[in-house]
Amino acid sequence: RVDTPTGITDPTPGNNEAEDTDTPMKTYDLSIVKTDSSEYYIAGSVVKYTMVVSNIGSADVLAAKVNDIAPLGTSIVSWNAVFTNGASGNSSGIGNVDELVNIPVGATITYTIYLNVPKEFKEILINTGTVTMPDGIVDDNPSNNTSTDIDKFCKTCLSVKVRKGK
Repeated sequence: RVDTPTGITDPTPGNNEAEDTDTPMKTYDLSIVKTDSSEYYIAGSVVKYTMVVSNIGSADVLAAKVNDIAPLGTSIVSWNAVFTNGASGNSSGIGNVDELVNIPVGATITYTIYLNVPKEFKEILINTGTVTMPDGIVDDNPSNNTSTDIDKFCKTCLSVKVRKGK
């Protein structure tokens, strides 16, 4: 607002005020964190992972893709999902996670994934989960769209279990 000084007549008083309204920019940021809370795995067992997908941006995301593909030589036996704050998708499945989900701002999806590790598997177990934006939307922070859990084969775990069972 501009005020006219005393004693001066403004010939156009209707242009002395202006308003600026800014619309906040929407930000898109999905994140994923995956862990089995262990450094080791036992061959011939089922490893239980927790994978949490969150929308930490300021805009809802519809039809995001969540993936968890079993490492070569292993298989995902089953998985289930719990949704909060309006998130939606399939609540369970068998095999790899390959799902389209809706994740409103502040929502999370918590997956519990059961991975079968055959007794002959003795490699480093590397398991990665990813979340991907739908076509046409760019994630403002893509560095948190992948989460990898790495476990080493535990050579002594099985023998310790056997000894304790005697």
